[in-house]
Amino acid sequence: MPKAQVLNQELISEKLLKHLSQSGPLKARELCAFLKISQPTFSRFIKREQSSIVRIGNGRQALYALHRSGAWGKSEIPVVIINESAQQTIAATLHALSPRGFYLESHAEIFSSRIYESLPYFFEDLRPSGFLGRLVPRLHPDLKLPEDISIWTDDHCLLYLTRCGWDLIGNFIIGEKTNDIYLENRMRRLDVIAETDREKCYPQFAELVLSKGIAGSSAAGEQPKFLSILGTKEGLLPVMVKFSPPIADGISQRVADLLICEHIAHEVLRKHGRASSQSCLITGEGRLFLEMERFDRNLSEGRRGIISLRALALGFGCLGSSWSETAESLVRQKGIDQTTCQSIVWLETFGRLIGNADMHSGNISFFCEGERIISLAPTYDMLPMMYAPQQNQLVIRTFDPVPPKFFERSVWNDALLSARDFWSQVQRHSQISKEFKALTSDNESKLSSLFM
Repeated sequence: MPKAQVLNQELISEKLLKHLSQSGPLKARELCAFLKISQPTFSRFIKREQSSIVRIGNGRQALYALHRSGAWGKSEIPVVIINESAQQTIAATLHALSPRGFYLESHAEIFSSRIYESLPYFFEDLRPSGFLGRLVPRLHPDLKLPEDISIWTDDHCLLYLTRCGWDLIGNFIIGEKTNDIYLENRMRRLDVIAETDREKCYPQFAELVLSKGIAGSSAAGEQPKFLSILGTKEGLLPVMVKFSPPIADGISQRVADLLICEHIAHEVLRKHGRASSQSCLITGEGRLFLEMERFDRNLSEGRRGIISLRALALGFGCLGSSWSETAESLVRQKGIDQTTCQSIVWLETFGRLIGNADMHSGNISFFCEGERIISLAPTYDMLPMMYAPQQNQLVIRTFDPVPPKFFERSVWNDALLSARDFWSQVQRHSQISKEFKALTSDNESKLSSLFM
């Protein structure tokens, strides 16, 4: 008789685990009904299988789900946040659930414990993308990830994050192994270069990233780039560096001109009271380099949380066709405040007036603490992309600014003044080619008639 009872318990446990692997999270009463057992009996089975089953919530509303194993290792994945003082906090634990989805178990006020159908939206910006993202499968062949990052599943992404994501955008470190790599790299610091060595080192880094990629580098966007750390008198300065081809023809010269335009936009925006990336221009071995200080890092190796407009909008289910449309939707859902929304409208208006044809929702971001939005981050990727080469060709395009849309009226004159200043600076900049100056010589005057 005792032997039959043991066998019965094993069959019920097997039935319980199989059901959860197919159904997803369920309440205790639903599982009791399915198994035809009492609540006390169910509690004993849950205790017996606690290594396989995660309890979500408390009381009668609690859900029970089966952990889903994967190549990332342990079923409970720590989510570490590095603050501006470079201190680490385990802010949450991520649980992969069967048959799909994730449960984020919060250990800090900056997160809410909840179930997500896919990876939490605030991890969205950590997915490999753009120029450097496409190098990831080649840099980490041991992970056996698909070469095409556009087809990566959540599980592919999680494997990458828990094995290699120690220096990604923002301040997340996901998984124990990644945290170990972060600490090791912080101790060794083999990638620090002196400010005086940039003209020599940057061309070498450019060749390296073009040939096979620099291990650890990850930043979105199609422009060729790499990450580096400068050793300065004040401390270690993390930077992102975009670069042109060796300047030898019209295409390469146009790329260089646009990098200079991006630098000019940074300076103009700061001059007019807008937060923008700190940048400088460097030349070496025929290339032009645009070096930008990483605003998600500081000199004392601290980090700041960053989330793009795209990722935030995905979290609220309100991704629109423009920055302004998405921002208005976020205001209605209390994701951001009206002042922040107006700043976004201003930046989009300015971008339109300088010919920025690539203002997608990944090109504007916020500082954040976990799920809480603090403020807009400095502006980046703001340049006249309408003049960018297409399919390795220079396409003739005419700058034809139009009057303001209704929602732009409150910011129009101020943004227009800044845009005129931008085109004026382009004409006066010593490193801009005479061909680009000729192409854009009328742009400032075209704006003059649009003041309201």
